[in-house]
Amino acid sequence: MLVLWVLWTRKSLELIHHLSYPEGESVNDSIGNDFCTVQYSTIQNAIQVIKQLGRHSQLAKADIEAAYRIVPLHPSNFHFLGFIWKEKYYYDRCLPMGLSESCKLFERTSSALEWIAVNKLGASGVVHVLDDFLFVERTVNNCTRTLQRFECLCKAVGIPLASEKTCGPFTNIQFLGITPDSDLMEARLPADKLSKCWDLLDRYSNKKKISLRDLQSMIGTLQFAISVVLPGRTFLRRLIDLTIGIRRRFYMIRLNSGARSDIAIWKNFLENYNGWTFFLHDVWLTSDCLSLYTDSSSTLGYGAIFDRKWFYGAWIPKAKDFHINILELYPIVASVIVWGQLMANHRILLYTDNYVLVHVLNKQTSPNGQLMHMVRVFVLHCLKYKILFRANHIPSLYNASADHLSRLQVKHFKNLRPESEESPTSLPKEASQQSLLLI
Repeated sequence: MLVLWVLWTRKSLELIHHLSYPEGESVNDSIGNDFCTVQYSTIQNAIQVIKQLGRHSQLAKADIEAAYRIVPLHPSNFHFLGFIWKEKYYYDRCLPMGLSESCKLFERTSSALEWIAVNKLGASGVVHVLDDFLFVERTVNNCTRTLQRFECLCKAVGIPLASEKTCGPFTNIQFLGITPDSDLMEARLPADKLSKCWDLLDRYSNKKKISLRDLQSMIGTLQFAISVVLPGRTFLRRLIDLTIGIRRRFYMIRLNSGARSDIAIWKNFLENYNGWTFFLHDVWLTSDCLSLYTDSSSTLGYGAIFDRKWFYGAWIPKAKDFHINILELYPIVASVIVWGQLMANHRILLYTDNYVLVHVLNKQTSPNGQLMHMVRVFVLHCLKYKILFRANHIPSLYNASADHLSRLQVKHFKNLRPESEESPTSLPKEASQQSLLLI
C-alpha cells in the first residue's frame, strides 16, 4: 500500500510507504523488536543540563532538514522497499518513512553528531531527539560559538539544517513543544494544548463513552503535560489501559468509574494550572532533613511532625474499624494537604515503618478502593505543589516523636522536641478524617 502525503509548509511531497502491509507478511514483520527499539532523550534531560550549567545559561537550537532522507540505503536493500506504479518499478534509495527500523537507524546518526559536538567541538551541553538539537552554554559567546561549529560540522558532512528552525542564543526557547526558561528555571507548556485537553476532559467528564480518537488525543496531551508535571503519571495508567486491543479510531469505549475519576482529577488540576512548572530540585530531601515524620496507632490516634510544626488527633469512632494501612496513610495525606506549600518543587523521601505503604506510595496504585481514594488525594496535592515523593521503609524505633503523638502523649512529645511550636497546626476540612476516611 502506498500513501502520498503533501506537506504544504515545505512545498514538497513526502512518500510514506506502508511497510506493515499485508499483516503477517510485511517487511516490518520480518524486523525484530531489538532492531526497532530506541530510547529517546526527554525534556527532563534538557532541564537537567540547564540546571547543571546554571541560571541564565544560554540556549540555542538546530533542526536537521528532511532527516530520514540524508541516510542512504545499501543497494542490496532496494528490493525490499520498491513498489509498482503505472507499470513502472520505483525503489527508495534513502531511509523511508514507514520502516519500523528507520527511527533507530537515524537516531544513530543523531547520536554520532551529539558525540562529536561534545567531544570534538567542545560543547558543554547537548540534548537531541531525532532531528532536534538543543545546545546549552553558560555564556552568549560560548553558545554562539557552539552553534556555529555545529553548523560547520553539518555542512562539512553534507547534513542540511533547516535555517528557519535554527535559532539562539536565548534564555528561553521551545524544545520538543515545551519552553524551558533558564532565567526563571521553569518549563512552560503551550496554552493552546492545555486548553484543548481541558475541553476534552470537560466534554467527557459526565459521559459514559468516548471514541478511541478522542481518548488518544486526551492521553497524548496529558502525556505531554506529565513530561514536566512528573507526579501526574499515576492518573494516566487507567486511561491508557482502555485503549488496549482497540484499533478503530471511532470505536466508542466505555468509561468506567476509575477512568471518570482520573478525568475529574485532571480537570480539577488543569483548572488551576497555568502551564508553568518550576524545575524540581535535584536533591532528594529526606524526612530527617525536613523533619517530616508521621505515625498512627490502631486504637488511639495519629500524629505528624514537619520541622517545628505538628498536628495530632484521636480517631473518630468509625475510623477504628479501618485497617492499619489506611490509618497509617491518613497523616501522610493530611501532611501534604496542610504543609504542601512548604514542600513545593522538591523531591522528597518519605520514611514510614509500614511496608505496604512504601509499595502503595511508590507505585501510586492499590487494589483497595479506600487506599486508592487517599492515594489520589495525595497525588493530586503533589501535582498542585509539584512535589515528587518516594517512600522508604524505616524501623519504628527511629520514629519515637510521631509515635508519642499517635498515642496522644503530647507531654512526652514536647520533652523529645522542645523546639516545636507551642500549639498544633489545625487541620482544614479537606484534611479531616470525615473527608479522607469516610467516603
